[in-house]
Amino acid sequence: MICNGKMETNIREKQEELQRILVDAENYKRQAEEVVRRVQMIMSSREEIGTAKKALMSLKAKKRGTEVLIPIGAGSYIIGELRNIKSVIIDIGANISLEKSVEETIEILERRDRELEHSIQKFQRIASQINTKLLELDSRSREIMRELQTERELANKEK
Repeated sequence: MICNGKMETNIREKQEELQRILVDAENYKRQAEEVVRRVQMIMSSREEIGTAKKALMSLKAKKRGTEVLIPIGAGSYIIGELRNIKSVIIDIGANISLEKSVEETIEILERRDRELEHSIQKFQRIASQINTKLLELDSRSREIMRELQTERELANKEK
Protein backbone atom coordinates (compact mmCIF):
# COMPACT_ATOMS: atom_id res chain seq x y z
CA MET A 1 0.00 0.00 0.00
CA ILE A 2 2.82 2.42 0.90
CA CYS A 3 4.58 1.51 -2.30
CA ASN A 4 1.37 2.18 -4.22
CA GLY A 5 1.07 5.68 -2.69
CA LYS A 6 4.68 6.42 -3.54
CA MET A 7 4.09 5.22 -7.08
CA GLU A 8 1.03 7.46 -7.42
CA THR A 9 3.06 10.44 -6.19
CA ASN A 10 5.81 9.61 -8.67
CA ILE A 11 3.28 9.34 -11.50
CA ARG A 12 1.73 12.67 -10.53
CA GLU A 13 5.16 14.36 -10.43
CA LYS A 14 6.02 13.00 -13.86
CA GLN A 15 2.68 14.18 -15.24
CA GLU A 16 3.35 17.65 -13.82
CA GLU A 17 6.82 17.69 -15.37
CA LEU A 18 5.33 16.58 -18.68
CA GLN A 19 2.83 19.44 -18.46
CA ARG A 20 5.66 21.95 -17.79
CA ILE A 21 7.56 20.57 -20.78
CA LEU A 22 4.51 21.03 -23.01
CA VAL A 23 4.13 24.65 -21.86
CA ASP A 24 7.84 25.31 -22.43
CA ALA A 25 7.68 23.70 -25.88
CA GLU A 26 4.71 25.88 -26.81
CA ASN A 27 6.65 29.00 -25.72
CA TYR A 28 9.67 27.95 -27.76
CA LYS A 29 7.45 27.33 -30.79
CA ARG A 30 6.06 30.86 -30.50
CA GLN A 31 9.60 32.23 -30.28
CA ALA A 32 10.56 30.25 -33.38
CA GLU A 33 7.57 31.69 -35.26
CA GLU A 34 8.65 35.21 -34.27
CA VAL A 35 12.20 34.52 -35.48
CA VAL A 36 10.84 33.30 -38.83
CA ARG A 37 8.66 36.42 -39.11
CA ARG A 38 11.62 38.70 -38.43
CA VAL A 39 13.87 36.90 -40.91
CA GLN A 40 11.16 37.27 -43.56
CA MET A 41 10.96 41.01 -42.87
CA ILE A 42 14.74 41.32 -43.11
CA MET A 43 14.81 39.38 -46.37
CA SER A 44 12.14 41.68 -47.75
CA SER A 45 14.29 44.68 -46.80
CA ARG A 46 17.29 43.09 -48.50
CA GLU A 47 15.23 42.60 -51.66
CA GLU A 48 14.30 46.30 -51.60
CA ILE A 49 17.95 47.22 -51.21
CA GLY A 50 18.87 44.99 -54.15
CA THR A 51 16.17 46.58 -56.28
CA ALA A 52 17.34 50.08 -55.32
CA LYS A 53 20.97 49.24 -56.14
CA LYS A 54 20.00 47.83 -59.55
CA ALA A 55 17.92 50.91 -60.29
CA LEU A 56 20.79 53.22 -59.35
CA MET A 57 23.24 51.27 -61.49
CA SER A 58 20.82 51.42 -64.39
CA LEU A 59 20.18 55.15 -63.93
CA LYS A 60 23.91 55.92 -63.84
CA ALA A 61 24.09 54.82 -67.48
CA LYS A 62 21.13 56.99 -68.56
CA LYS A 63 21.37 60.47 -70.03
CA ARG A 64 19.64 63.57 -68.76
CA GLY A 65 16.17 63.83 -70.27
CA THR A 66 15.70 60.07 -70.57
CA GLU A 67 12.10 59.02 -70.03
CA VAL A 68 11.64 56.69 -67.04
CA LEU A 69 8.79 54.98 -65.21
CA ILE A 70 8.50 56.12 -61.60
CA PRO A 71 6.78 53.67 -59.24
CA ILE A 72 4.09 55.26 -57.08
CA GLY A 73 2.91 52.05 -55.38
CA ALA A 74 0.40 49.24 -55.91
CA GLY A 75 1.96 48.35 -59.27
CA SER A 76 1.31 51.86 -60.63
CA TYR A 77 3.81 54.13 -62.37
CA ILE A 78 4.01 57.62 -63.75
CA ILE A 79 6.17 58.62 -66.68
CA GLY A 80 8.95 60.99 -65.76
CA GLU A 81 12.09 62.48 -67.18
CA LEU A 82 15.56 62.33 -65.64
CA ARG A 83 16.82 65.77 -64.72
CA ASN A 84 19.52 65.10 -62.17
CA ILE A 85 21.28 61.76 -62.22
CA LYS A 86 24.24 62.81 -60.08
CA SER A 87 22.53 62.69 -56.67
CA VAL A 88 19.94 60.70 -54.75
CA ILE A 89 17.81 61.57 -51.74
CA ILE A 90 18.22 58.74 -49.22
CA ASP A 91 16.50 58.15 -45.90
CA ILE A 92 19.13 57.84 -43.18
CA GLY A 93 16.67 57.11 -40.37
CA ALA A 94 14.50 59.04 -37.90
CA ASN A 95 12.61 60.57 -40.85
CA ILE A 96 15.77 62.34 -42.01
CA SER A 97 16.79 62.25 -45.66
CA LEU A 98 20.01 63.51 -47.20
CA GLU A 99 21.17 64.19 -50.71
CA LYS A 100 24.06 61.89 -51.60
CA SER A 101 25.92 60.99 -54.75
CA VAL A 102 24.90 57.80 -56.53
CA GLU A 103 28.14 56.16 -55.40
CA GLU A 104 27.64 57.20 -51.77
CA THR A 105 24.07 55.96 -51.89
CA ILE A 106 25.17 52.59 -53.24
CA GLU A 107 27.76 52.36 -50.44
CA ILE A 108 25.09 53.16 -47.83
CA LEU A 109 22.78 50.52 -49.31
CA GLU A 110 25.57 47.93 -49.35
CA ARG A 111 26.39 48.70 -45.70
CA ARG A 112 22.71 48.30 -44.78
CA ASP A 113 22.60 45.02 -46.68
CA ARG A 114 25.63 43.71 -44.75
CA GLU A 115 24.01 44.74 -41.45
CA LEU A 116 20.83 42.93 -42.43
CA GLU A 117 22.83 39.83 -43.39
CA HIS A 118 24.43 39.88 -39.91
CA SER A 119 20.95 40.13 -38.39
CA ILE A 120 19.80 37.11 -40.39
CA GLN A 121 22.82 35.14 -39.17
CA LYS A 122 22.02 36.15 -35.58
CA PHE A 123 18.41 35.02 -35.97
CA GLN A 124 19.56 31.75 -37.56
CA ARG A 125 21.72 31.09 -34.48
CA ILE A 126 18.74 31.85 -32.25
CA ALA A 127 16.53 29.54 -34.33
CA SER A 128 19.13 26.79 -34.02
CA GLN A 129 19.23 27.22 -30.23
CA ILE A 130 15.43 27.11 -30.07
CA ASN A 131 15.39 23.97 -32.23
CA THR A 132 17.98 22.31 -29.98
CA LYS A 133 15.90 23.15 -26.92
CA LEU A 134 12.74 21.79 -28.59
CA LEU A 135 14.56 18.55 -29.42
CA GLU A 136 15.71 18.25 -25.80
CA LEU A 137 12.17 18.84 -24.55
CA ASP A 138 10.81 16.28 -27.02
CA SER A 139 13.37 13.71 -25.91
CA ARG A 140 12.60 14.33 -22.23
CA SER A 141 8.84 14.15 -22.81
CA ARG A 142 9.21 10.80 -24.61
CA GLU A 143 11.36 9.53 -21.75
CA ILE A 144 8.73 10.58 -19.19
CA MET A 145 5.95 8.98 -21.22
CA ARG A 146 7.89 5.70 -21.34
CA GLU A 147 8.44 5.89 -17.57
CA LEU A 148 4.76 6.62 -16.98
CA GLN A 149 3.78 3.69 -19.18
CA THR A 150 6.11 1.38 -17.26
CA GLU A 151 4.82 2.57 -13.89
CA ARG A 152 1.20 2.19 -14.98
CA GLU A 153 1.91 -1.34 -16.16
CA LEU A 154 3.51 -2.14 -12.79
CA ALA A 155 0.55 -0.62 -10.96
CA ASN A 156 -1.87 -2.72 -13.02
CA LYS A 157 0.11 -5.91 -12.23
CA GLU A 158 -0.07 -5.17 -8.50
CA LYS A 159 -3.87 -4.88 -8.60
